[in-house]
Amino acid sequence: MEKLVYLVSSEVVEEHFSKAIVDAGYKLQTVHDGNTALHMARMDLPCILLISDILSDMTSLKLCQLIKKDTKLQSIWLILITQECTHEIMQSDADDWINPTESELSLAWKLQLGEKMHFRAVHLNQLSKKVNTKEKNLSQSNLHLERITEDLVEMAASMQAELCHSAEEHAVEVKSAKRNVLSQAAATLRHEINNPLFVITGTVQSLQLHVDRAIDEETELSRTVHRDVARIMTGARRIESVVQAISAMLDPITTEYVNGEQILDIHLKENIA
Repeated sequence: MEKLVYLVSSEVVEEHFSKAIVDAGYKLQTVHDGNTALHMARMDLPCILLISDILSDMTSLKLCQLIKKDTKLQSIWLILITQECTHEIMQSDADDWINPTESELSLAWKLQLGEKMHFRAVHLNQLSKKVNTKEKNLSQSNLHLERITEDLVEMAASMQAELCHSAEEHAVEVKSAKRNVLSQAAATLRHEINNPLFVITGTVQSLQLHVDRAIDEETELSRTVHRDVARIMTGARRIESVVQAISAMLDPITTEYVNGEQILDIHLKENIA
């Protein structure tokens, strides 16, 4: 980066400082009024401005204020050329000051200090821009991440609702299928068992009636016949009640049988609608 120094002053001050500035290794640009210095500085971006307190269009303090307000020029090191450092100068936007009668060595030291402070300010400004860029990128990334997270949450909620709905539909279908199977089984039982059972029951009742009429006296034979007929009738009614229970089943409940086999528990009330 070029070490450019602006000397904004009268010709008298210029004669005293110009040689010392060049000898110190700096490129010199002399300007005689504040407005010209301000406009030229925006194009050249010097590292140091030496400003005399005697300007034709404005005070040196006003020029310092205008330069420090410009974001493009804030890193320029401002040195006021003044007889004494007053309280007003101490409170101004100037970075340093030097007496017009100072030696070349003192001026060179001031220039070196101003150069270091200028490049440090430039470096800090660049770092600040990088940090701001990183913060902006991070903010955008966070915003993008928030949007992705919201989309994922919405997708998860939608999938969960769909899975719950599918599970409910599947449960209804399974339950309906079970009922259809049981209904078909009950119809089969009624057809295959009730018909022959009806024949057996009717025959036993007829046989019992004939036995009662044929035997006038109670004998061992009559008691035996009565007992056997009663047993047959009891078994037939038991079969009939079981068939009715199975026919009424909707939600089967199983119980463990031999060797871990599962069978319907027809004795539980929950099995009967």
